[in-house]
Amino acid sequence: MKWLLALCFAILIQSCAQRAEHNSGSLEARHVPERADDFAVENDKVAFRFYGPALKESAENNGVDCWLKRVDYPVINKWYREEAEGKSYHVDHGEGYDPYHVGSSLGCGGVALWQPEEQDKLLQPNVYNSFTVIEKTQQQVVFELEYLYEQRGIREVKRVTLEKSSQLYKAESRFTKDGQPVQLQVAVGVTTHNGKALADVNDQQNIVSTWERIDGSGVGTAVVLPSQYNGQYFDQRSATPDRSHALLVTSTDKQGRLIYYSGSAWEKAGDITAYYQWKSYLQQYLGEEQSPVTAQSVKALTKKVADWQIAHHEEQGKYRALPRNPPDWANRDRYHDLEWHQGALYTGMNEWRKIADDPSRYTQWLRDIGERNNWKLHQRPYHADDHTVGQFYLAMYEDFQREDMLTPVREQFDWILQNPQTGTLDWLAEDTDAHDRWGWCDALFMAPPVWTRLAKFTGEDKYLEFMDQEYHATYDLLWSEQEQLFWRDSSYFYQHENNGEDIFWARGNGWVFGGLALMIPDLPQDWEGRGFYVDLFKKMARRLKSIQREDGTWSMGLLGGTEGYPEIETSGTSFFTFGLAWGINQGILDSSEYRPVIMKAWNALKLAVNHEGMLGYVQPVGAAPGDSFPDYTEVYGVGAFLAAGSELYKLLRDEERAKFAEAQVQTFMENSGWCWFQDPRAVIQNNKLVIGSVEGNSAGNAVVGVYDLSQDKLMG
Repeated sequence: MKWLLALCFAILIQSCAQRAEHNSGSLEARHVPERADDFAVENDKVAFRFYGPALKESAENNGVDCWLKRVDYPVINKWYREEAEGKSYHVDHGEGYDPYHVGSSLGCGGVALWQPEEQDKLLQPNVYNSFTVIEKTQQQVVFELEYLYEQRGIREVKRVTLEKSSQLYKAESRFTKDGQPVQLQVAVGVTTHNGKALADVNDQQNIVSTWERIDGSGVGTAVVLPSQYNGQYFDQRSATPDRSHALLVTSTDKQGRLIYYSGSAWEKAGDITAYYQWKSYLQQYLGEEQSPVTAQSVKALTKKVADWQIAHHEEQGKYRALPRNPPDWANRDRYHDLEWHQGALYTGMNEWRKIADDPSRYTQWLRDIGERNNWKLHQRPYHADDHTVGQFYLAMYEDFQREDMLTPVREQFDWILQNPQTGTLDWLAEDTDAHDRWGWCDALFMAPPVWTRLAKFTGEDKYLEFMDQEYHATYDLLWSEQEQLFWRDSSYFYQHENNGEDIFWARGNGWVFGGLALMIPDLPQDWEGRGFYVDLFKKMARRLKSIQREDGTWSMGLLGGTEGYPEIETSGTSFFTFGLAWGINQGILDSSEYRPVIMKAWNALKLAVNHEGMLGYVQPVGAAPGDSFPDYTEVYGVGAFLAAGSELYKLLRDEERAKFAEAQVQTFMENSGWCWFQDPRAVIQNNKLVIGSVEGNSAGNAVVGVYDLSQDKLMG
């Protein structure tokens, strides 16, 4: 009996000790002499360790190690104790573990002197030389580590602050030489684990981030520079192990100081489960005002994506998104020029060329495709997918008025009118005509705009009447009056999301919505059937507004929510953005109601474009919600993005022009101007703006205008 009481007492003591350990606070920072002089730090989200003097002769140096934790209580002391008892912290026992390899790299947020002339451009110190704990409270921990760059006689004192609930620690490094501050070019960054991690940098080049899978789970790392530092991204790739990094190169200030933030995220912790969420967290971390979205910024990003696609078009398979469990037909072969995937890209490229600064380049790219295919549609005479390229063919015809650009489309559509298919659109019916008619909602993007445009250019109503007849047949079958959305096809009538909602595929509805925006402009203004399409567009717009996600995108299954679809998807979101912007530009949608929706979506899409211009998170080819990946794309998604960017550019351009037109213009001087031969001068003194020039063409009297800046008025 005594042994049983003793056992119970021992268990009670251990339980109390563990409870006390868990309740001792969520932050810890301490020297760990029992484990080679590590200095370890953690909060309720993340944990890191810095290597100390006992490892001076090892491969490690000043690289920072990430410990991945998925509990909000302290684990550092427990894991070190259990490691000494034979329970490895390199194995996840339910709280997390340390699988992150550092070696001789910078790890997560190490600093190095930048030596651009060397093959290995990073000069790192060794492990930390000494430490000082400055503060340890329930809100933050602060400590300092000293590093020595013995080759250069430089001393770095790094003050690290880790606040409660932050994914990032703040580092403030001060560099001195002979006791005096020294300005240096430095690099701060994260390892890419020999190129395995996906790395990216934002437009301002002050946030570098990575995302990789370690033991099957996503891990993100990052470095963030405050706005007072000018960063330059550098992707250091090396065949030498541990020497590949994603870096921000910058300079210390006059006081020899560098401030930055670095940290990590782990999918299994549950807070940040995808790269997109990680990038979004980092963008908002410092609370600094983001660059405004302007017409020029939209045009610049759209051009970047268009140019990337053209540059990589012949190797499109290399970047193609494939499902995690690919079907037999999935491959990385280049698509035929005339397949629907390409047709959607051409449609977006056609929209882009209309607003590009150098439209001839993109026009020629499209013309070359048409010329080498003799302006013919693809193989299947009835199939809407194989009609998609007709959209850009007829756009070329509109510009160049060459009959050979229109005739093949006309001849094939005339043949269809003479040999129409009239069978059922039921996807699962035996002997169905669903494929030879428009029995799936994607078809409403692929074919109707071509039929409508052909009617416009030929003046023959038969094409418009056929389009209207077939469109209504599809609408009658697949439109849900209750949800104001389209089922993909009739096989989805009885399929449901995990939350019980019907499955309405985002890209499928994107096809329809984008197709309406392409088709309505070509419908005759006085045609009695036009109102149906405008009303349908408005209905869809209202519904889409109501189900936009907080992150600005739309779920792959529109009613499945973020729980069903934690990853974002860009092809559907791009089509919706295109359609909504077009609706405002045409006066169909109210700007005050829909503009915030568009801007929220565009800010989300921006994060999905990497620094090279590749649009990520495009769902692979499919017929239902599925996968998306940050490092793969698809040509049809790029087409949707180009259309969205082009239409948003027009919206913002017109707004900016309207503001300029409304602005009051002050005339400072009559019969003078601001040109070199009029010898202009401008001076601000005593809060007065004084502008001087010469009348006429520099041969007249001196003219002066004075503006009182404090009273905001012209003085004469």
